[in-house]
Amino acid sequence: MSTISPTSAQTVLVIDDEPNNVRLLADVLDRKGYDVTFAMDGVSALRMAMSQPPDVILLDISMPKMDGFSVCKRTQGNVAY
Repeated sequence: MSTISPTSAQTVLVIDDEPNNVRLLADVLDRKGYDVTFAMDGVSALRMAMSQPPDVILLDISMPKMDGFSVCKRTQGNVAY
């Protein structure tokens, strides 16, 4: 089984309203060498993604107030290539 590791400190933004999910993902990604940030709701996630764009976003779809689909739509127009 091959493993994927970042070549430099790539950032991953984990967005989930369940603390256990965030903790699990952050632990796994941190051990693999990624720089992990997290948000517990869509509004905070949007602020974080716009101020310091991550390399990857792991996004929960089912969240209160602003679901993952709304977060995704709002970030699509602000992605730099």
